[in-house]
Amino acid sequence: KLMEGSPTPAELHAFRLKTKRLRYTIELFRICYGPGLEQRLEALRQVQTLLGDVNDCVAARRIAAKALSPRSPHFRKLDGFLEARATRLSAHFHRLWRQQFDAPGREAWWIRYLSLPAR
Repeated sequence: KLMEGSPTPAELHAFRLKTKRLRYTIELFRICYGPGLEQRLEALRQVQTLLGDVNDCVAARRIAAKALSPRSPHFRKLDGFLEARATRLSAHFHRLWRQQFDAPGREAWWIRYLSLPAR
């Protein structure tokens, strides 16, 4: 549902923390699953990495705003760079999300695999 709209950086950060918690929980059961689990865990890691990088840009912008005058050319250049980077990373995240999690059949792919009896 979050991805249907335009999530804020704070919402994306909260979502990142939830994906992290999910990945850690699934990793507890790693022994119960086969090699297909690694593919799923890697997809979660990629999401976390992208969202972490977006959050780093947001945090860096906040730090820069406190350290530099908002009217200075240095701040404007840095702010523009960080905003553009966050936008690119967010777009990459949305593409990855659509491919790995929101594509037709992907939810069933996850559920079917995680529903397998333990080996």
